[in-house]
Amino acid sequence: MDTNPPEFELIKYNLEEKKETTVKICRIDNENYAKIEILRGRKEVKKEMEEFFLNGIDDIDTYDCKEKIISLEQESGS
Repeated sequence: MDTNPPEFELIKYNLEEKKETTVKICRIDNENYAKIEILRGRKEVKKEMEEFFLNGIDDIDTYDCKEKIISLEQESGS
């Protein structure tokens, strides 16, 4: 939604001593958003969800993409 910042969950990561990585954040249409929300809400399809987010998400039409550098280091004190 326009009023909420994007959220994501790191499902799998190839640890190679990296301290940061770049992610691409894109907008999608409401129909695809609804499909993703339904998939996320069904806990019994965890394997299918991981497969979709690792391999199928690139097939979704996107627009207004921006790149963001994300730190992979844990913050101190937490």
